Formats: sequence, C-alpha cells, structure tokens
Amino acid sequence: MLHKVMLFRVKPLLAFAAFILLVFGSCARFRVFGANETDAVAAITAAEEKNVLCYDAVAEADGAEANVTVLLVTLDEAGELLSMAELSYARGDFDNAVDFASQSQGKLNGFVVEAEALAETAVQGNYWDFLVNVVGSVVGSVAVVCGSFVVWHFFKKRYGGGVGA
Repeated sequence: MLHKVMLFRVKPLLAFAAFILLVFGSCARFRVFGANETDAVAAITAAEEKNVLCYDAVAEADGAEANVTVLLVTLDEAGELLSMAELSYARGDFDNAVDFASQSQGKLNGFVVEAEALAETAVQGNYWDFLVNVVGSVVGSVAVVCGSFVVWHFFKKRYGGGVGA
C-alpha cells in the first residue's frame, strides 16, 4: 500500500518536471556544436582557395591537351557546394555554410594530383605522337626516294641508257 501512495506522489512531480523541460527546452536555442560567423568565413575562404587552386590545375592540364572532362564535372560539383555555402552564409546559417564548404573541399581532395597526372600523361602522349609523326614522315620520305631510285635504276637497265641513247 505504501508503494502505491509513493507512486501517486512521484508521477505528478515527474510530469511537472517533464512539462517544464519541454516548455523551456522548446523556447531556448541550444547550440552544442554550432558554428559561428568566424568559422563560416574561414571554411568558405579555405574552400574558395582550394577551388582556385584546382581551376589552375585544370587549366594547366587542358593546356597540355589532356582530357579534363571528368575533372570539370568534379570541379563543377565542388563549385556548386561552395555556392551553397556562400548562400547559407548570406542567410546567417553558419552551420550549413561550414558544412557545404567542407563538402566542397572534400570533393577536391586529391584533385590537383589527378590533374597533374592527366597533364603528364597527355605530355607523354603528345611526345610519342610527335615522334611517330616526325620519324614516320622521315622514314616514309626516305623510303619513297630510295624506292624511286630503285625503280629508276631497274628501268634504266631494262630499257637502255636513257632518252638519247
């Protein structure tokens, strides 16, 4: 019986405490891990710098005549995330600004190395293309000259000494 009496006294107290927490908890904005304006500016600035660095790497790879289509798609996605970060910052949503800026940087991890590898592959491919074209042209020209000489020599022996002979 004592147990039931204690239970009736505790239930209203727990209900009242839960009600107070619910009311005050919904009114207060708790930011446990919230980002502030400084964090957002730093994240966006770092993401912008990384995007610019990657654009430069793509420009160099494109200058080396590499196929940069895949790089441009990745760069476009990172730029879109950076734009979303800047929009969130302008709205005062610093948490999303930091999150989008971090996602933009994450998209570009290893990007410069990949662009440099594509540029190097393109340079080597262009070198071999050049060698094949130059050496092939020289060898072909020499073959035509030598072949013409052999044919001329064959006809000279077969039909005599020449025009006035």
